[in-house]
Amino acid sequence: MLPNLRAKRLKGLHLSPPGVVPQHERCPRLIADLTWADINEHTINVAPKEAMQFGRGLQPIINSSVQANPRHGPVYLLKVDLSDGFYQVVLQLCDSAKLALVLPPLANSTEPLVALP
Repeated sequence: MLPNLRAKRLKGLHLSPPGVVPQHERCPRLIADLTWADINEHTINVAPKEAMQFGRGLQPIINSSVQANPRHGPVYLLKVDLSDGFYQVVLQLCDSAKLALVLPPLANSTEPLVALP
């Protein structure tokens, strides 16, 4: 965690805002909105395609979609965020400033804080 004035000197700094995801019957969850800093355009895809695994869930979804009665209208799918899922991201120290998250200042300050992974 750094004060914003010091963090601004970091090479390659991309500041992303925090986001809040409401949770059913739990406290809201703080997230980093990395889409704000165009992180995807700097991402190098190195994982093989077979790394994306659906287990046994994808085939029943496809089957149900194909067999759905068209009289009931189009098939809609819902993407659900898995709140307890984790990603392992390989990150070089020199690139950590690209994933910086700006946070509100401490109670006795007016300077925002910057969190680095």
